[in-house]
Amino acid sequence: MASDEKVKDTKTTAAETTKTTTSTTQTKTSEAKFKKEIFLNNSKALGYEKYVVVGAFSNVPKDELTKSEFKQIMDDFLRKKVK
Repeated sequence: MASDEKVKDTKTTAAETTKTTTSTTQTKTSEAKFKKEIFLNNSKALGYEKYVVVGAFSNVPKDELTKSEFKQIMDDFLRKKVK
């Protein structure tokens, strides 16, 4: 009987892992998008000065961004070397 219990536990664990992986993938693909103005108006709360966000957005053609896209844009902008 002990071996039967181990087999059931393994099957349950594999199923739970599959569910967790699937839900994580769905979360990443369905990230909410926000207009640039929302990021601009909340720049202080996001940890940036308003003029820095304006500068970072100067070369971004999109009107809507996800929070991770915003963070990437800001990181790229702040790491640029000044000429």
